[in-house]
Amino acid sequence: MTGAKYVLVDFENIQPANLDKLRDRGFTLRIFVGSAQERVPLKIVNSLQVFGTSLEYIQTCGIGPNALDFYIAYFLGRQSTETPDARFFIISRDTGFDPLLQHLRSQGVTCRRVTSTDDILHDHAMTEAVHLLSTRELTNRVVDDLEKRPKTRPRTVATLRRAVNALFQKKLLVKQIDDVLLELQLRGVALEVDGKLQYQFSSETETRSAPDRTSNERGPDAPH
Repeated sequence: MTGAKYVLVDFENIQPANLDKLRDRGFTLRIFVGSAQERVPLKIVNSLQVFGTSLEYIQTCGIGPNALDFYIAYFLGRQSTETPDARFFIISRDTGFDPLLQHLRSQGVTCRRVTSTDDILHDHAMTEAVHLLSTRELTNRVVDDLEKRPKTRPRTVATLRRAVNALFQKKLLVKQIDDVLLELQLRGVALEVDGKLQYQFSSETETRSAPDRTSNERGPDAPH
């Protein structure tokens, strides 16, 4: 139950070690090489052979400031449109990617910049753990979160989708979010009325319907 996973390597900026650690984990590698980089170290080439057709070298044409960065940005934008459920990792020390990645994340694209394969493996382990959770488990966590913040609950379906994904550090698949929203509707917790969400929690219902114990517990001779 996992989407595609792309690793985009800024080879001009960093030549990461141990990329072969990503083998057999469903990653697709794209190694972006500058036009002036005519050779790739044999050690790295040998370690990448295990990826077979899941590996591709992309060399820039011509020389220009940040040319390779634009190639990576173009690939990321195009591929995230074609496979919106995919996850993307850019291996680079170049912080210039960060504003773009921040914008893409605001649009629902799962992407981040890392500087090592260990960062990717750590993220991968956390994501796989989230993907193994059932719809019931996910929904229970969402309900608990929403109950705790009555004044800041999402008011539309779109903002609720973002809130659900953010609760799980944006590691949910699109289908998982869809299933959680449907489960919230079936439980009667979050219902859309005239374009706005209305919430109903059992704890809040019990609080509103509880009798006034102070008045009921007065004795017959208690003053009024």
